[in-house]
Amino acid sequence: MPYTFQNTTYDDIFSLAKDLYKSLEWASEFHSKEFMAFVSSQDASKAKRIDKVTMLSVPDDVMIFYVGCILNPFMPFSFHGHVFKDYQELGKKLLSFSPTPDPVLQSLIRYELVSQHMETTFYSDTHKEEYETVKKIEKLGREDITYAYFSLGYYLSKNTTIIYDHVLYQDLYNHL
Repeated sequence: MPYTFQNTTYDDIFSLAKDLYKSLEWASEFHSKEFMAFVSSQDASKAKRIDKVTMLSVPDDVMIFYVGCILNPFMPFSFHGHVFKDYQELGKKLLSFSPTPDPVLQSLIRYELVSQHMETTFYSDTHKEEYETVKKIEKLGREDITYAYFSLGYYLSKNTTIIYDHVLYQDLYNHL
């Protein structure tokens, strides 16, 4: 039984999951009988998990992230129109908004989505130290979201230079 959304037909939940991040309109689909019937016909346990997740009070892009992780746990990190090939690319994207954090990407820290993705993909099992550091940084976001945002950006990007207002400073003292 195929499922159609915005003139695109999906034959399986994996292809559907790949497109979720592209539109916030997906969030309203998660409550439709047709969507849930399609997912249930593919994997009843995933349909039950989605049904529970849709009861959460979170922004649409966060809900879409949660459902995407359920439907295809091995997808690249995808959020609000962005697909990142790895965590380093995500870190670079976070830093690219310096000196002001991107409010949409701040949700990654607020809802601890990076560590959740690491758990979902089992990355946390093979990279325990990196996972633990990300968890600590995300927890810092409860006290200071901006500090945690840039800390996560620098940690994931493995960048040791300062980026400010889209300018990369190799040596801060030579620019004063």
